[in-house]
Amino acid sequence: MLELSLIIEKVERTIHTKLNLLAGENGLSNPISWAHIVETKESCPFLSGKELALITGAGLKPSFTLLQMIESLQQHHVSAVILFPGPYIEEIPQNVLAYCDAHNVPLFSLPWQLHMEDIIRVITYAIMRQEDTSQKVASAFYNAIVNPEEESAYLHTLTQNGFHKEDNYAICQVKFHSEYNLVATSQTLETMAGNLQGQMAQRGFGNLSIYVAGQKMLILLCNYPAEQLETFAKNLFLQVQSILKSATAFSLGVGQTIQGLNNISKSYQQATVAQRLQQDGQGRGFVFSYSEMGLHHLLSGIDNYDRQKEFYTNTLYPLEIYDRTNHGDLIPTLAAYFDHNGSVLQAAAQLHVHRNTVNQKLEKISALLEMPLSSWEVRAQLIVALKIKNLL
Repeated sequence: MLELSLIIEKVERTIHTKLNLLAGENGLSNPISWAHIVETKESCPFLSGKELALITGAGLKPSFTLLQMIESLQQHHVSAVILFPGPYIEEIPQNVLAYCDAHNVPLFSLPWQLHMEDIIRVITYAIMRQEDTSQKVASAFYNAIVNPEEESAYLHTLTQNGFHKEDNYAICQVKFHSEYNLVATSQTLETMAGNLQGQMAQRGFGNLSIYVAGQKMLILLCNYPAEQLETFAKNLFLQVQSILKSATAFSLGVGQTIQGLNNISKSYQQATVAQRLQQDGQGRGFVFSYSEMGLHHLLSGIDNYDRQKEFYTNTLYPLEIYDRTNHGDLIPTLAAYFDHNGSVLQAAAQLHVHRNTVNQKLEKISALLEMPLSSWEVRAQLIVALKIKNLL
């Protein structure tokens, strides 16, 4: 989607006529998804939002006034309106201007003699070119993640579009859980990505690219200070939550800021780890940043997967085998026990069991592992193993 102000510039250059802004100046940064001629009340429900509506007034009548038309368009989330005063709109009532100002709906006028088809052609061509560019940028961004050594696959495209080689980058990852039916939102992930980019731009967040891969949405952020990065992530979470009507349908992780396009795979890996930990309930709050991961931060920096797996197997694997064979919950019990600093009572409350049950399971754990849980060294080893489990 393109920002309205850019659309207006392109239209004015093409038709050699300045659009007269009548009201709604605060909405000039609204995103535009398409342009439609809208003349009747019955046309409004077919709008999908973010459109630029063109009106001659041919469908207006005493029972359906211009104000009612504008109200209906605003209720269907139109971004802006262009009027063509003439035989059907002789004057624009003050209540229409006041409504557009109050709801940040830019209202323009153009001479009746101009052909609306020419204006729509300019707008649709500009939007299609922008979408094509956005897709190329997103693909280049993904190439920089998966194959950073091959700069020819991404550097030229990204540099041309404002993402320079030595800039600072961070990646957000949104994972949509497979059990959630995205069809219920009436949006594909690609459509949602486009809408999100427009909505975040309205909130002042620019210089970003969104790539959709399967059930994941990757967002590349360029030159965001730490505070702005945190604010972006929280805004993004709330926007996705409002679209899906649920905070449990997805999880979000944020990687650290990294310098250089050829290093963004590191931020991606960090965002992936943070997102997985939030999905598993390890995150604090509704955004889980790599910088907030504590011990996970240190452990995820161990590049040797086999070494992590070996440590986990030598420590907790007997409990995993027992739980799998007996439909048990020794590992969750141990995790709850440590999460509450060794408090049996609080662990029991979390697990909704009697404290004697927790004590019995802790005795079973100690016997299976042949380790005394009273030892601080043993506790440290088991805590590390539990953290590694979350990373495997």
